[in-house]
Amino acid sequence: TWTHKGYIPLQPAGTTVYYYIDAMANSGKSIRRPMPAPEGWWQFCTLETVGVEAPSVAQLLDIYPNPASAITVIPVSASAGTWGQIQVFNALGQLVETVYSGNIAAGKTNYFIDAGRYSSGTYFVQLQTGEQSVLKKLVVK
Repeated sequence: TWTHKGYIPLQPAGTTVYYYIDAMANSGKSIRRPMPAPEGWWQFCTLETVGVEAPSVAQLLDIYPNPASAITVIPVSASAGTWGQIQVFNALGQLVETVYSGNIAAGKTNYFIDAGRYSSGTYFVQLQTGEQSVLKKLVVK
């Protein structure tokens, strides 16, 4: 079992970093890598930093009330604006209703259905965006 972890701090682009590992286990056993360290070492050169853009992710939050018998809220939360579609399917996988299709704004948005128009049973609400597809179960009384 090793007692410490090491790290190499952030370096400016183009910096050559030279390093070796010298460690001791709780048992007293020591290890050095590469074998001739500290006379020998590993090295790497840092590259230019690139930006990483997080994908716009939309979440289908818990539908309420559930079980439902009248107006039902389908809350969606998006970290950024994205295209999306909300659909309701029956237990056989057949499309019952397209609730919304278009741009989903960043933040929390509520969409509504009238569950009173549906027959009693189990349904699935699907939020589909370019990046993902999420299902939530809806029970209609």
